[in-house]
Amino acid sequence: MDKNLKISLLAEFYGNNLTKKQNEIVNKYYDQNQSLKEIAEEFGVTRQAISDLLRRAVNTLNKLETNFKLLERYMLAKDLVESLIQKVQDEKIEKNQLITSIKQILDTIVP
Repeated sequence: MDKNLKISLLAEFYGNNLTKKQNEIVNKYYDQNQSLKEIAEEFGVTRQAISDLLRRAVNTLNKLETNFKLLERYMLAKDLVESLIQKVQDEKIEKNQLITSIKQILDTIVP
């Protein structure tokens, strides 16, 4: 997975654990593709200050993911659902297999 996409998704899951400023800057940098210079000018600080703030925010997001694994479980469940949809569309699945697959997906989401 692309680093920028990963950070954007982590911010979706854990953004409430960042400060308002960290969350805003992560959004501007990773979702809106603004440069460090543009963000620094907007906030009236140095490019280095924004870089440091982003680094701390990303470290926080990564630590939260290490502890809770919400993104990992989400991606696994997403892959399982896509696989199940394909099997249903191809009519290569029986009712009992469908039920078992659905239970597996639910167990992945809520262990």
